[in-house]
Amino acid sequence: MRLYVSIIGVFALFSSAAAAQVVVLGESPAARCYDAAIAGRQDGVAINECRTALDRRQISRRDRAATYINMGILYLNAQRYDAAMRAFDDAEAMNLVPPGALAVNRSNAMIRTGRFTEAVEQTDIAIAAAEENLADAWFNRAVALRFIGEREAAVQALEQALEVRPGWAQAENQLEIYAAEDGS
Repeated sequence: MRLYVSIIGVFALFSSAAAAQVVVLGESPAARCYDAAIAGRQDGVAINECRTALDRRQISRRDRAATYINMGILYLNAQRYDAAMRAFDDAEAMNLVPPGALAVNRSNAMIRTGRFTEAVEQTDIAIAAAEENLADAWFNRAVALRFIGEREAAVQALEQALEVRPGWAQAENQLEIYAAEDGS
């Protein structure tokens, strides 16, 4: 199972709109659920593809866990944060998903619901895991820290994101915003 990370959104308002989708290949409802998560969809048809996949008995445990994460991302996109958290919890219960991927997704939902301190705690988990989504974890950490008024720590988190993913425009843009606020 390979994780792909996609970050979208406006820093001042939200963290990433999507986080760690999990690949499901083929022509199955689980694969269509993954495709919808990658595409940033949020519609009921896409969510129903995920539900259809989960209702099938022949789906592998790995694809089931992936489908829970991908459905959670669709719920994030649809601003259904409680449903997203339940989907991530269901994925975690299967013990097949790297903890960092879940933590990045959870931090996203927590930021969007104003649970900034908890979001920072989730980014700690993702950062400690040091998985593929490390830059996204640092970025989400910066978002949460900014909202709780820890500006310097937010800048440091953005710098860490850029260390992991050099040239990342979204993080660079946020550092430019900080510099402009400072009058630099």
